[in-house]
Amino acid sequence: MTLLDERWSSIEAGKEYSITVKFGDESPWTLPMDGVRIDDYPGLNILVDAESDEADLFVDEFQRETSMSWSYSGNSLGRYTLRGSRRTFDEVVNCQRSYFEALEAQSDPFAKADPFAD
Repeated sequence: MTLLDERWSSIEAGKEYSITVKFGDESPWTLPMDGVRIDDYPGLNILVDAESDEADLFVDEFQRETSMSWSYSGNSLGRYTLRGSRRTFDEVVNCQRSYFEALEAQSDPFAKADPFAD
């Protein structure tokens, strides 16, 4: 998950920031997000480990709620709508599954008659 805002010029790439995100009326999450620069835009990034115990709850709240708000040290970073996020997230998951299935089905076109093999 990445948040970018050109006004956040003091964010340091590689530095960790404790960010709070709240989905609808759910309890807030505190996330250790890394400062990043993407195409010269400062921002924050976190990779949510799909294997973690909390990932299912995080994704469930993200999909179920209709809004999310972000803050840092009590300062609002933004409030965003999540309308349509369930359908969008489902498509992302389907795309990822399709990608992994395609990888598993791929074979080396030179495996049987590789002219470059010794």
